[in-house]
Amino acid sequence: MFTMAFGPIDGFPEPPAEAGASGDVSVAFRAVAGVWDQLTPEQIDAVMNATTGVDDNSTATDLGFRRAPTVKPDPAFVEAITAAADGLRARIATHIGNFKGALNVIVTAQDNAKKDLGTATPTINADGSLSGRCTLRIFPNSYSTTVDRLLNTIAHEVFHCFQFAAMGTLSRLASAPSWVIEGGAEWVGAMVTAPDDTTPGRWRTYFSTPKTPLRFRAYDALAFWSHLDESGSDPWSVFRAVWATNGTPAGFAAAGADTPAFLDSWASGATRDPARGAGWDTSGPGITSDAVGPTGLTVPDDGAAPATIAPYAINDFVILSTADVLVFTSATGHARLSDARIDTIDLAGARFCNRAGGCACPNVADDIPPPPIAAGPVLALSGGPEGSSVAITGMPLQKHCDEQEKRPVQVTLDRPASEGVLAGQVVELTSCNGAHGDWSGVLRLGGLSFEGLDVAFQDIPLAFTVGGAGTVTVAAAAAGTVQTPVFALEVTYNLSITVDGNTMTIAGSGSGSTDMFSIDQAFPNGLAGLPIVPAPPGLCPEG
Repeated sequence: MFTMAFGPIDGFPEPPAEAGASGDVSVAFRAVAGVWDQLTPEQIDAVMNATTGVDDNSTATDLGFRRAPTVKPDPAFVEAITAAADGLRARIATHIGNFKGALNVIVTAQDNAKKDLGTATPTINADGSLSGRCTLRIFPNSYSTTVDRLLNTIAHEVFHCFQFAAMGTLSRLASAPSWVIEGGAEWVGAMVTAPDDTTPGRWRTYFSTPKTPLRFRAYDALAFWSHLDESGSDPWSVFRAVWATNGTPAGFAAAGADTPAFLDSWASGATRDPARGAGWDTSGPGITSDAVGPTGLTVPDDGAAPATIAPYAINDFVILSTADVLVFTSATGHARLSDARIDTIDLAGARFCNRAGGCACPNVADDIPPPPIAAGPVLALSGGPEGSSVAITGMPLQKHCDEQEKRPVQVTLDRPASEGVLAGQVVELTSCNGAHGDWSGVLRLGGLSFEGLDVAFQDIPLAFTVGGAGTVTVAAAAAGTVQTPVFALEVTYNLSITVDGNTMTIAGSGSGSTDMFSIDQAFPNGLAGLPIVPAPPGLCPEG
């Protein structure tokens, strides 16, 4: 690869003429950097001669590049290229600080590759460290290109000089992911100059290959840095932190891309459909009208379908289903759903009505039907360090209603403060299998403070089973001890509990006794018609 870009190297055969040029000098150089410790001294000298410029800052030179006509550089062109390179170096330095080495600019007498306008290479010390000096080569075929493309190329290559100086060694440079090296330089080139005629191709590659993990991207990672910028993490502020890392996971984190601000809109933005919400479009320098075309995901009427994406990749799905109800039974990572009315990232356990006639459950007294969802909703998955996955279950309405009848529910009662009485929750009862299921919890006594006498809240356990359907009344008993600063009060309650699926009424009587006295009292009237409501998530075991 290196000889295709730079010319013959001692110990390696010269590629045949029909092999053509590599078209990517930066990749060729980094490939050699990765095997630097395997080169002979003669090969190292040859590589250094091919990649190291001369002392004159504006020199026309012939370093033996491959099979292209010799073109004598125009001195005025050389001067203009040198001034542009120096100016772009200064412009980039205002964002991230300068590198200390010299920038040597060479306009060569021969082309090295038919598709390359220029390349940047570091000066390599014998031990594989980088001296800090950088050589920018511009090739004769740049004479016929546009000004925008030439300036973009110079900015891209000069930014490589900043990367070389920061990384410091060939081994670090060789191991750096291409999305860091080439993607970052592509974004910078477009930002400090202007997008050129290669920029649309970067975007098209990105949008046409959404499932490609970031570690396999190069110039098309322009889109990654663009989304990082629009999601609130300024690339200029993180470049040096990223360069100090090794590998995609550490670089991704150092860039600030492992955050909800980035991940919650990474995949959805690639759909380019802002009508769905602000998180459903993306932008960047030279962006085209291309977009990710969602993959069809068929969810059965009574069954599940998974959607997954690998770490550091994205994909979008259009959900195709005739199921009455769609249940997101699990969701890990970062997922986003939209039907142009709904736009949500809260999917774990979420239910949506996909039935034209609605999804009300007539036998569930306190039923809250799931919100309707339009046909063909789009699901966007952004793969962070662990990837992302969602399981969607299609469900008949009757099955949904059967589950709603057995869903976790709760009854609570909050007591307001009054003279000598503390505010607090005095009833807390939960059923993990519906209003006509198995209830357990506490009656909370105490909570008193009067003229120095304080009695803390204390729980009296209560458990009972309702069963049946409709309005059901059952007997229950509770007993416990309430500790006071003066005595221990043994309390017993004989209760009658009525449940109609929507409310609970607790009636009955209670008694208390100590070594000194005993009392009997009817249960307060305030415990009638207590609302039965869905239990908070996590209160009952899942499944």
